[in-house]
Amino acid sequence: MILDGLSLGAKERDLELIRYKNMKIERQKYVSPKSEAWHGPC
Repeated sequence: MILDGLSLGAKERDLELIRYKNMKIERQKYVSPKSEAWHGPC
């Protein structure tokens, strides 16, 4: 029971990490080095 709860919490943490990584990737798509240089630093 306790182990199941811990593994479930770990899975949730992994999902949060995956979401965070995906957000970073999405931002990099929109704000690529080329577009940053073109628009200037914001």
